[in-house]
Amino acid sequence: MTAPLALIGLPLLAAALILALPALARGVQIAAAVLMLLAAVAHAAAAPAAMLPFILLLPVLALALAPIAPQGRLRGALAQAALAAAMLALLAEHALLLWAGTTAAALLLAALLAQGAQQGAQQASWTMLVLAGTGALLALFGLVALHVAMPEAGLRLDALAAGAAQADAGMLQLAMLFALLGFAAFAALPPLHAWAPEAGRTMSPAEALLPLVLLPMLGLLALLRLPSASGLSGIVLPALGVAGLLLGAFALWRRRDAREMLAFIAVLHAGMVAIALGLGGPAGRMAALLQLLGHALAMTAALLALDTAQRLKGSTRIAAIGGLAALHPPLGWGLALALLALAGLPPFLPFAAEFLLLTSAARQAPWLLAPLLLGLVVGATAIAHAAQTLCLGAPTPDVPDAVRPGLATLLPLHGLLALLLLGGIAMPAALTAWLRAAAGWPA
Repeated sequence: MTAPLALIGLPLLAAALILALPALARGVQIAAAVLMLLAAVAHAAAAPAAMLPFILLLPVLALALAPIAPQGRLRGALAQAALAAAMLALLAEHALLLWAGTTAAALLLAALLAQGAQQGAQQASWTMLVLAGTGALLALFGLVALHVAMPEAGLRLDALAAGAAQADAGMLQLAMLFALLGFAAFAALPPLHAWAPEAGRTMSPAEALLPLVLLPMLGLLALLRLPSASGLSGIVLPALGVAGLLLGAFALWRRRDAREMLAFIAVLHAGMVAIALGLGGPAGRMAALLQLLGHALAMTAALLALDTAQRLKGSTRIAAIGGLAALHPPLGWGLALALLALAGLPPFLPFAAEFLLLTSAARQAPWLLAPLLLGLVVGATAIAHAAQTLCLGAPTPDVPDAVRPGLATLLPLHGLLALLLLGGIAMPAALTAWLRAAAGWPA
């Protein structure tokens, strides 16, 4: 089996095995994640430069969350199928495959939400179907118009990028307007963002990797890979990004549930990536890629820690998880550091991305500095305040017979934090080269 087929086939095989042998679900998920990582390393030389860090990232995140992954027969299978759809979108070199993988991941998320027993799960599933369906139709219409504008490209992503300068300007503007709006819905950017908070509120932290990390990442990477219409991306994307940044930042102050807080952090981070993509150029694209990587690692670490805290405290309400570091120091400090990384504080990877974004905005679009700084300061302050309550406040009692977190949880948590720290202060040369190539940064 070739590496690309293995990367898509392994999670599908895992889904089938979980359906047939649900008692072996955890072992199947761990084995599939390890084999996917090996296949991703084998595929490194042939993968598109822009996607290689994320192709390697996906099995790392799946492996980190394997100890707390969904254990139900259908829920576990749906989660693995969604992982296969996400990998299809990352590996795609054709715009229709990119659209198909992203849409399939959204539909599988809606199916996963429909299986939830929590209050509001069915409503969240319908919200997901309506908003993701709207985004999928808009994006598909944009791709059809893109084919009309550049029929010779055949919707191949490399040919689209190369032929954008010779395409009919009016048709290209129309095509990219619909494509931007469609994929922005998958990225949880306003006004089609409401599915993300609802999904985060009704899913367990272990399952929230798909709505809070993978689906927004797929939508934003699609915007990066599609050709940019002259002038349009520099207006629409920053406008959507500012809306997402400010909405996420101010909404954080009213959250009382940690899952919903993380959902609005995802909206905030998607806004920052959209602003970076709108700025364009090597620096803007590099800021977007760094932000996506940093957000994925930090959010996964926070979800892992929050799921363990929920098992200890019996709730995900912020007030119920107070003072986690006093009773469970490795877990509490791990959650605190993950939240501080999401707040964009140094020395973690998101800080490097935000610094590059601010310097790029100062050079290219000074009018963006005021909303950028406002959103970053308000959001970081809200996240730091929540981290103080969750981890450093007055301790709350554990539920009776709660099992203390073991190495199966703590090792992946602190491993993700180590990757965040490494990316912020001493990124490996190979990863730097991949990111520079993806961003078009001169050697």
